Amino acid sequence: MTSGTDTPNGDMVAAMLPDEEILQADGFDEAIIGYAEVWREKSQRRVMAYDRDKCIDILMERDGMDWSGANEYFDFNVAGAYVGPATPVFISETSECDHVYETLDDGTKVCFECDHIKGDEE
Repeated sequence: MTSGTDTPNGDMVAAMLPDEEILQADGFDEAIIGYAEVWREKSQRRVMAYDRDKCIDILMERDGMDWSGANEYFDFNVAGAYVGPATPVFISETSECDHVYETLDDGTKVCFECDHIKGDEE
């Protein structure tokens, strides 16, 4: 996590919150969706908010991870890293998906929008 802002999306959020300490998750600028209001240490504050699924996509594209590895890495090393009251939040969208599947090299069909595996119980 980086203190302050050093990226275009981070700068945009920081401009909206000039009186807040802002921390960014390194390497995930394209996943910034704004800010969230949270309660931390008995007070309300605003923190950077990220699209969790976009963070996973970034790990897969940038670092060459598969979906499973990217999820595990993200959960432990990014979302699981508490760095104080300004720690960013990671938001998962819960809207319904129309499931547009792509076939992986091993024959598994995975929805590229929500990562649903065809054949799994819905």
